Amino acid sequence: MAAAFPKANAHLLVWVALAPLLVAASRTDPWTALRYGFAFGMAFRIGSLYWVVYAMTEHGGLSFPIAVVGAGLLIAYLAAYWGLFALVVQQIGLRHPASWVLLAGCWTGLEFFQGWFLTGFPWTPIGYAAGSTSVLAQMASVTGVAGLSFLAVLVNAAVAAGALHRRIAMTSAAVAAGALVAAIGFGAWTLAQASPSTTRLVVGLVQGNVEQGLKWDIGVRRELLERHVGLTRQAAAKGAQVVFWPESSWPDPYGIERDGVAYELIADAARETRTNVVVGTARVTVAEDGYEVANAAVLLGAQGAVDGAYEKSHLVPFGEYLPFRSVLGWLGPLVQAVGELRPGASDQSLLGGVDGVLPTFGMSICYEVIFPSMARAQTAQGAQFLATITNDAWYGTTSGPYQHFAMARMRAVENRRWLVRAANTGISGAVDPWGRVVVATGLKETAAPVVEIGLRQDTTLYQRLGDVLGMACQLLAGLLVFGALCGRPLLTSLADPV
Repeated sequence: MAAAFPKANAHLLVWVALAPLLVAASRTDPWTALRYGFAFGMAFRIGSLYWVVYAMTEHGGLSFPIAVVGAGLLIAYLAAYWGLFALVVQQIGLRHPASWVLLAGCWTGLEFFQGWFLTGFPWTPIGYAAGSTSVLAQMASVTGVAGLSFLAVLVNAAVAAGALHRRIAMTSAAVAAGALVAAIGFGAWTLAQASPSTTRLVVGLVQGNVEQGLKWDIGVRRELLERHVGLTRQAAAKGAQVVFWPESSWPDPYGIERDGVAYELIADAARETRTNVVVGTARVTVAEDGYEVANAAVLLGAQGAVDGAYEKSHLVPFGEYLPFRSVLGWLGPLVQAVGELRPGASDQSLLGGVDGVLPTFGMSICYEVIFPSMARAQTAQGAQFLATITNDAWYGTTSGPYQHFAMARMRAVENRRWLVRAANTGISGAVDPWGRVVVATGLKETAAPVVEIGLRQDTTLYQRLGDVLGMACQLLAGLLVFGALCGRPLLTSLADPV
């Protein structure tokens, strides 16, 4: 299952990787099923989240043993969901086609719950692996990623049932094939209807390629600023009307708005090239006990003036603030590496739409792009394209940056909007409204790609209805898990004999 995600990206494995757990859990007792599921979850999450230890040790200021303990707690928490899922599998079995649907709904509901509980950690739901191809990704425009997770578990359950019960092998094969054919057919039809927008915008993406260890080095700060300004001019020379810098591309803790020299250098470039520039930087506000810092994206218009700003509202636990400080204070060095930040308001206005040249767009910073509801809300506000900036230098060349980019890609499909992404060390790129990657840089390269995107105002069914499927599956999962934990399963008639 871990290999189904980037950077291995052997996405075909997602259709069978879960089947061994389903078979094993359906043939044993409840306690053993719970342990099987937890072990599966641990193995999957170690394989897909190993980069957390890298970030903690290389750039977070933690020793290797402490980092392993911290990452282990996160992985164990996520593995617990798989344990509960396996317990439900044991209770309702695989013999009946209805059980396959229920199991698909159960896992989808558990994933949806994981995406908001304790501020949420919706990192690599299995729907992202299922939607790796553009054809299958189109399902997200109707159901969001939840529908792709549902499809993946349904196919796995049918495969497992066919392997376990030979007498229903034909039925299971028909269900698995039918579900995939229907999804592929819908995707092919959707792609055939795709039509480019007539209103266009040329976007530049600055990838400064700054090592994380140099980010806050005062001695090279001026050099890094000039590098980003130079790349901005390169992009403008290729026709860029707006240029995006990565997250914290000007890493002074006071931000560009309080640094006259840095501000003027960027403003001069904007004025001389008549280009809008979005800079990832800090924003400082004075508080009673000192000052507070927000992680922000500041928009400088073509006249060099600040035309708006977006402040990151969904902060990264343990990265930008420390939750449960009284209990988890030993993880303090990890937060100190960045500094505890102030969240921005949840109802911020869209950027753009000021001078009639730059259209309104939705902005997200780093981790925020993995939360579908944020991009959906911005599209509902009138965003004509989506933009995200990030600093994935924390993860080096591990699978982290590849997974992050793959999740950002799905926001384009869900909302039928172009998505552009500027990343400090990569991957920077652009994704069209059907999830096709048009531009993508490599990791660890200095670049300023330019891409022409289309502006759209239409909406998808997912954009209009939201997470109806996810919420319905969450209710189902709650009922099934509650019944299984109480030892009073709701659907004993479907269970396999142990």
